[in-house]
Amino acid sequence: RNGVADAREKCANWCNIRGAGVGLLPTTKTVDKDLIDAYFWLKTPGESDGCSQILPDGSECPRYDADCGSQDSLGTRAGEPPAPEAGQWFDFQVKMLAENAKMTGSVVPRVLKALSETPTSSNPFEGRKYYVNPSYAEQAKVSIESAEGQVKTTLEQMVQVPSAYWLDTKSKIRGVGTNTMEGILKDAADKSPPELVMFIVYHLPNRHYDAAGDCAAGLEEYKSEYIDEIASVFKEYHDKVPIVLVIETNSLSKLPTNRADSGCGNSATVAAYKTGITYAVERISVMAPSVAIYLDGGHGGWFGWKKKMQDFVLTIKSLGVTQHLRGFATNVAGYQGLGEMCPTYDF
Repeated sequence: RNGVADAREKCANWCNIRGAGVGLLPTTKTVDKDLIDAYFWLKTPGESDGCSQILPDGSECPRYDADCGSQDSLGTRAGEPPAPEAGQWFDFQVKMLAENAKMTGSVVPRVLKALSETPTSSNPFEGRKYYVNPSYAEQAKVSIESAEGQVKTTLEQMVQVPSAYWLDTKSKIRGVGTNTMEGILKDAADKSPPELVMFIVYHLPNRHYDAAGDCAAGLEEYKSEYIDEIASVFKEYHDKVPIVLVIETNSLSKLPTNRADSGCGNSATVAAYKTGITYAVERISVMAPSVAIYLDGGHGGWFGWKKKMQDFVLTIKSLGVTQHLRGFATNVAGYQGLGEMCPTYDF
């Protein structure tokens, strides 16, 4: 969705952005191979970022986020259809992403220039074939059939592009078929050679700052019914399939920029984020040590200021899990155009 650098009136807006287009195809040919392992589609094109206040069926959205009513969001202008709930197929959006696609080309960094073409040997993406979920092609089928011209051609190309699978509900962990993590891993393991799969862990309690107290009940459920189940499945497959995991986007990375917010900065939210993420990293690392783990690292719009970046670094250090991390994933929740690299600091 970051194929069009200047699509937004406000860079802070992120939900179903009008005029957006899909960006570069997944690749390890990054501008700095010592710093960046890969560019990868972490958001699945065509799945709604969030709902409009009024859903396509005319009912009120129960999980409406005001950010999805921004001046840049689809559904806020006459002639635009309302957006369905997050994760549901958004036909209008995926055709727009295809129409404005910029899937090829080179990234020209404004601060750092490309270093050696020799990759870091531990890069989990290097030399791998990436898994393409057949369920995505099935979702996109109706949009492809109703599209025309170049948009149709681009959509046909997009369904062959690998993207991450979001584990935003417990029901997506176990089961057969490629609508579950377990089914995806089995399918990837059956390939020759097994293909790299990427998952997004996204189920923290108090994610929308609405829980009371210390979130103790929610954290116990998160540990035993969500993380433990994920770790158990990974234990079976981590030595059969290359697995990459991004843990809890839009969580720890929000704390440094929202300390004063009564919701994001309250003690229940901070406790839920820190305790939950620490448990997730440690548990998965112990049960499936071959899994490459990345934490959410926000984006340059949040951490382009030295004090905010330092706050984030200190937050991560306080968890005591850095020895289990491969690195950080950026541009998942909010995002910026590729090629705009922020200054680096040695904290």
